[in-house]
Amino acid sequence: MRVNFEDLPLDRGVRIVQGKTLYIPVELWHNGAPVNLTDCTVTFTLVDDAGDAVVGPSPVTPHEPLDGKFIVRAESSSTDDWLPGDYAYEVEVTFPAGSTLFIGGAVIAVLRGAVTVVPTILVDEE
Repeated sequence: MRVNFEDLPLDRGVRIVQGKTLYIPVELWHNGAPVNLTDCTVTFTLVDDAGDAVVGPSPVTPHEPLDGKFIVRAESSSTDDWLPGDYAYEVEVTFPAGSTLFIGGAVIAVLRGAVTVVPTILVDEE
């Protein structure tokens, strides 16, 4: 999903089946061009309704940093332990001092919202 800097933080809900991989591809843009994420730190945090961290903050590695691209992932082995219900998530980008957009550095919330986990439905094949 393309996320424009002017719209930050973008509020986007996600729905997954318990035990399936959470996969959120992101392209960060500013003024019609991709944001260079070289030397930036991207983190993903997921909290339950009590505010307790379920994930993270966990590092996210940009796969195409010059093009502002990264993928937020939580593997099925992790999401299998998530109980059905709603969680809150946030993705932050930390720009180091001296970066093009923030000379003094900055921590910016890029994406946030709810992750709704629905239960896996097992069918008894008798």
